[in-house]
Amino acid sequence: EKNGIQYVKGSGTGIWGGSDSFLFYNEQVENGDFSVQMLIHDFRNYNIHARGGIMIRDSNDPSAANVFVGAAGYQQGAVFQSRSAAGESTDHHKMIYVNNYNQFYVKLDKVNSVVTASYKAELGDEWIELGSVALRLTGRSVQVGRAVTAGSDYQYALETLQTKMYVVS
Repeated sequence: EKNGIQYVKGSGTGIWGGSDSFLFYNEQVENGDFSVQMLIHDFRNYNIHARGGIMIRDSNDPSAANVFVGAAGYQQGAVFQSRSAAGESTDHHKMIYVNNYNQFYVKLDKVNSVVTASYKAELGDEWIELGSVALRLTGRSVQVGRAVTAGSDYQYALETLQTKMYVVS
């Protein structure tokens, strides 16, 4: 962390299919209702499979149920994807171009088993919903944190986050 900005650098082949390979900087949170949000200050990886954002995950198992919202590589914009149950394939729900810098806010709201993903370009903007999904979470706690993948084992993705990720109960 430097001047209130956190730099998260990760590799891995991706957050996709039935098994994930990525850096997950996370903490355990009670499996209740909560909201988590963050500002993606900069994400300029030019691999179309690169991702950087926030994730709620059932466990640290590579095939765990999860939901992700964040920046897609090659300046593709905000992306929302999930794996609704362990071992299933990842569903790509929506991707929308935001700006040339892949700089925007993302948020996940969890109510019971339903998680809603949203984004906004500027702090004062209204949240724009990308969609919702029901997750099959198995424990009393879940993993919540920053997820970064380069989309390739042969390079790194650098995600620059301003301040911290906020978990709001």
